[in-house]
Amino acid sequence: MSCGHCQECTTGRPHLCGASFESKMKGELVGGGKRLSLNGKPINHAGGVSCFAEYAVLDRASMVPLPKDIAFEDAALFGCAVITGVGAVLKTAHVNAGESVAVFGLGGVGLSAIMGAVIANAEPIIGVDLHTEKLALAKSLGAHICLNAGEGTERVAEAIKDATNGGVLHAIELSGTVKGLEAAYASLRLGGTVTVAGLAPANASFDISPYMLAAKEFRIQGCYMGSCSAPDDMPRFIEHYRNGELPVERLRTGFLGLDGINEGFENLASGEAIRQILKPHG
Repeated sequence: MSCGHCQECTTGRPHLCGASFESKMKGELVGGGKRLSLNGKPINHAGGVSCFAEYAVLDRASMVPLPKDIAFEDAALFGCAVITGVGAVLKTAHVNAGESVAVFGLGGVGLSAIMGAVIANAEPIIGVDLHTEKLALAKSLGAHICLNAGEGTERVAEAIKDATNGGVLHAIELSGTVKGLEAAYASLRLGGTVTVAGLAPANASFDISPYMLAAKEFRIQGCYMGSCSAPDDMPRFIEHYRNGELPVERLRTGFLGLDGINEGFENLASGEAIRQILKPHG
């Protein structure tokens, strides 16, 4: 969501809206205030949406109209997983046809990045994860090479460099771990870029050599929500979906009712699930 008035919004970066960040930290709508309560006590608006409920009050700035022919079960995936993963490749990294890409972490966002790399005609496309099922799914979605992260940072980086004759131009880090970031950085070729969209713990740190950063002209850049403007980019991604280029329905691994929320989080933590869809009304 974005306010439309701050410097970030007016210079083409609404995904970095400062007012939106502040309102989310307060549990408010982007326009200010709270609209939910229980027994007279205010309830926070998580992310300005609070969608773990049968009904929600939202600010207009938090919504993007979608075509009526898009199923809710598929539309739900676009709001975070698809827009972040595809956007990381197309909007933040600006991957061009024929450029090499490695995606670290193959959850809903990482698999969306694989699909984004396919749309960009990247080559080769490499997927890295700990779970063999996710590696297999990445391969079926268009990854040319899949590597198990359990082999360790050095072996994964070496395998990527062997497969690409020196490393990848684009390493997309979506695991949200320091080890994933280390492997991504180690897999770069000269002039390569690490794009970090995975959210690591706030107190995590990552060591780099300033000399090597300059000598090899490596770049490390952040990516939040795929650097996307939802009203502008969501319709474009929907068209890719309609054309069969974004088979987002393949990210679904189940449906949940409100009574299954805790089980859903456990499935995510164990790596069993990719994207589960909440149906508050059953």
